[in-house]
Amino acid sequence: MTTLLTLLALSASAEPFDKPIVRIVPVSEIAADGTTEVQMVVVAYAVDGSPITGMDLRTQAAKGKAGDWVEAGGGVYTFTFTPPKLEAATTTSVTVRGRTPSKDTINISESVDLQPAERPALALKTSGTPLWWDRKRTTVRVDGVLEPTDLKIETSTGTLSSPVAMGAGRQVLQYTRPTDASTGTAIITAVDHSGAGLGRGWTSIPLGGTIGIDVDADSGSSVVLTVDGVDYGPVTATSRGASFDIQQVPVTKKAEAQIIADRKTETVSVKLPGVPPALKIFPAAPFLPGDPDTPVDVFAVSLNEEGRPGKEPAFTATDGKFADPVHLGSGLYKATWTAYEGDEVSDLKFTVTLDEQSDSASTNLGPTDRRKATSTNPVRHVLLLADASGLLPDGISSTTVKAVATDRWGYGIPNTEIELFVDEGGGSTPKTVKTGKDGSFSFDYTAGRDVGLAVIRGQVGEFSGRVTVWQLPEGVLPITAPPSGSEARGAQEWSWR
Repeated sequence: MTTLLTLLALSASAEPFDKPIVRIVPVSEIAADGTTEVQMVVVAYAVDGSPITGMDLRTQAAKGKAGDWVEAGGGVYTFTFTPPKLEAATTTSVTVRGRTPSKDTINISESVDLQPAERPALALKTSGTPLWWDRKRTTVRVDGVLEPTDLKIETSTGTLSSPVAMGAGRQVLQYTRPTDASTGTAIITAVDHSGAGLGRGWTSIPLGGTIGIDVDADSGSSVVLTVDGVDYGPVTATSRGASFDIQQVPVTKKAEAQIIADRKTETVSVKLPGVPPALKIFPAAPFLPGDPDTPVDVFAVSLNEEGRPGKEPAFTATDGKFADPVHLGSGLYKATWTAYEGDEVSDLKFTVTLDEQSDSASTNLGPTDRRKATSTNPVRHVLLLADASGLLPDGISSTTVKAVATDRWGYGIPNTEIELFVDEGGGSTPKTVKTGKDGSFSFDYTAGRDVGLAVIRGQVGEFSGRVTVWQLPEGVLPITAPPSGSEARGAQEWSWR
């Protein structure tokens, strides 16, 4: 009897797992645009280490939508996840429930980090009243800023002081009008290049000034000038007529003069000096992709002489081409630009032109091959790539992992510190690594003694990336599964292998 019990015990201990392992493979952060489907992968092992087939599953998402599951074969199941459309980063979860063919209950969840695909617009506010020549300054407030060092603010005329951080995403600065007494409109544009999606915004400031108006009248006649319902005078005309100095803002619409001579009154229209329209292009990102398959939107504001939406400007570039502009309302125009293919970093200038006015924004253009140059943009993605898909859970086995910091378009960013965490598996990594001149750095992950999935996370600010490595007993092979996450991220990871 003792021998039989011993054999049964040995038989039971020969099973590699105490219970079936069914896991949702963790994904790196997802762009919450409300439309793009992301592939989620479920891997299932029986207690004997063989793949589990024939499971009946149900999927659910706390935010967004989880699609129906599909059995891909070999212990692999997939389903789609469509994130909600968000304007701020958050975390959600996906859940899989069901049973294995051997009637084991499945109820597993996995957290998913969501990043906004587009940021809400920056909010720029001023006093809203005209800035007269004798009141040279006004305060501009910018709300919604994520990273002050990545904020670029420009004006079409006048000057801006350095922004002062007030907390809670607010920046405050001073606008100073031109030193002359001319009239017109100042357009102020702001772009925050940090975060998951560019935050941009704009405002305008009417500039009032003193202008001289001459009315042709006979010497000795009495002249009253009326501008927008306001009377100036009377002035006694000389041999050169009647001269007036009046205050004017860009919204001035009507002017007329009453000339009284020999007890007769004559009313004549008076032509006012023209007020120039205003035109301003938004600042460009410091580094743009030289890839014909990666379009970039460029924005500009056009206002007429009354400070209202102006005519459509022409968009041109020193490299690449623009599609036709689209008016988004309130004088804001967008034109989509795409580059031509190139092999090296070069200078790039965008220009908007309307009649005799123009404005430009300069930047750097990267090569088509993202491995041939590094970016000066802020970090947007963290990639982790492991050489091995499986290790023994012995506390000794190891694999090389490449950590990469990239911008929003996939170009590497050098000298970036990446924090490393082992979220599952009990293994070890360095606490931090710093990317080299190509934007990457390789380190070793040493396996822990936990059986199952090891999850390694890299973090730069609010952005993270994950990679998984199976820690399996000897004789159990990692199940080959398709990549989880979005197609765009998968392509980016593949380009760095």
